[in-house]
Amino acid sequence: MNEKTGKKISQEELALRLGLAKNHIGLIERGQTNTTVDVLYGIAKEFKIDIISLFDFNEL
Repeated sequence: MNEKTGKKISQEELALRLGLAKNHIGLIERGQTNTTVDVLYGIAKEFKIDIISLFDFNEL
């Protein structure tokens, strides 16, 4: 379940929808890789949230 939206979706399903490898989604979730704005936009679109919601500026 996505912590910010409460919507259930597996890493595998999200990766499939975005045309990415499942492990890439995991790396993004853990902050272990950089990704493109296009991928972030796709994630936000899948969860029907504003892209800014994917960022936590309080962690900086």
